Amino acid sequence: MYAFRQKVEELKRSEATVYTICLALTDNETAACEAAEQALTALFQDHVFWQLDEGARKPHILKVCAGICLERRARHLQSVSSVV
Repeated sequence: MYAFRQKVEELKRSEATVYTICLALTDNETAACEAAEQALTALFQDHVFWQLDEGARKPHILKVCAGICLERRARHLQSVSSVV
């Protein structure tokens, strides 16, 4: 099992990938930063992620980022529609 420091170091290596995915999905730097922070936090707590080998982690990262970006987009659309 990974120790706290090992998890942090591993996630630092994935940070650029996470941000790039979130930026591609949101097309907005501010939203991408917020989504990437949320994704990295989710990955830190994700027991499945830490059990995967290196090759299987990138598709898992994409799945987590996509889920977070879609959820954030849906919440944004709901809030906009409730204002209009």
